[in-house]
Amino acid sequence: RALQQVQLRRYRIPDIPANRVLSTMFDASDRALEADSTRSYVWIARGLTFRDIEPSSRRNALLAYQKAIALDSNNADAWHYQAISWDDSLEPARAVASWRRAIRLDPTHRLTLGFLAQHYNWMHQFDSARVWADSTLHIDPTNLLGRQQLGLAQLTLGDTIRAAENFRASIRIGNGPDEVPGWIGLSEIALLARNRRAADTLFARALAFVDTLHPTLHDAAAVAS
Repeated sequence: RALQQVQLRRYRIPDIPANRVLSTMFDASDRALEADSTRSYVWIARGLTFRDIEPSSRRNALLAYQKAIALDSNNADAWHYQAISWDDSLEPARAVASWRRAIRLDPTHRLTLGFLAQHYNWMHQFDSARVWADSTLHIDPTNLLGRQQLGLAQLTLGDTIRAAENFRASIRIGNGPDEVPGWIGLSEIALLARNRRAADTLFARALAFVDTLHPTLHDAAAVAS
């Protein structure tokens, strides 16, 4: 799972070239399955691998997460990652049902709380997004996704002062590429204040962390917004 985040966020690991991250992740998944295919977390890792190997389809990733759930139906992580795949597959009702199952199993599951906030922001249900983001930060005030999603919900609802506070907090918590949504949020607030010079400067801070020729999915979505 650590290598999946490296692949997703384009983090750099000194001993693994960027063009070898995906193959290294696949090899690690293979070894884990060979060692013990009866462990639920092994199948979660397999699903995460398929997510990057087959970016245009979630079929095999979903099958892997469903195998993880069949092995341990109390694994909140498995329900969470299944939810992400359903959301990516434009199946929001199934996604929310899986996330709610994860929350019933673990009410403090930070990833699920944060992704529910993100989901509702994407669905333009900003009041719901704010509630889930608040819940995330109640458990962990340093949660990066919670800060970003709360800032976005507040910005859209017109609470620019609190939105700016959360975007600044996300920049302090994040590092490098993780700062992009915060800088873009602050840029949008500057635009609303009709301060174009400040907005351009803040947006440039965001772009400094983005590979504009080969942006990550997260960076492309943030910049396009």
